[in-house]
Amino acid sequence: MTAIPTHTNAERSLESETCRAVVFTIANHLLALPLTAVLKVVSQSVIQNDYSNVQSVIYLENQPITLLNLHPCLSTVSGNNVSNKSALSAGTSGQFLLITGLQGHAQWAIPVDQPPTLMDLPLSTVRQLPIAYRQLIQNLACHVSVLTNQRGLSTILLLNLKQASGLVQ
Repeated sequence: MTAIPTHTNAERSLESETCRAVVFTIANHLLALPLTAVLKVVSQSVIQNDYSNVQSVIYLENQPITLLNLHPCLSTVSGNNVSNKSALSAGTSGQFLLITGLQGHAQWAIPVDQPPTLMDLPLSTVRQLPIAYRQLIQNLACHVSVLTNQRGLSTILLLNLKQASGLVQ
């Protein structure tokens, strides 16, 4: 007699539930934000300001937006998710800007290394990050999604936008 695995409705629901997220690269790390937190993506070339320091303001369509440069926080932590190591070694602060914001909060412009992609992240792949690693990345993420694909494992940090915004205030 074969045993038939039984799953509760909650377990079955979790297996099929996903979060629509924008996935992007910063300093050789994959990060994600929920699609609802991302307003638009623009090329760095549309911005005329020099935003080399961690805290500055850029102007996009004559609107001031606080720059949220996460490269310094993540470039000291080794990341092996992305094959493009040249961005990290060159010290670039991103070719694209991810314009994001939370309801009731200011907008932020996050420099990212490559054009972001839209993904459905299965909730069943989300795990809590160890406290030591969270502290190492200044609590920019508390959770991670680990996905298996053709190239192996992809580790995607789920960006805590409120915590990240505190780094520039």
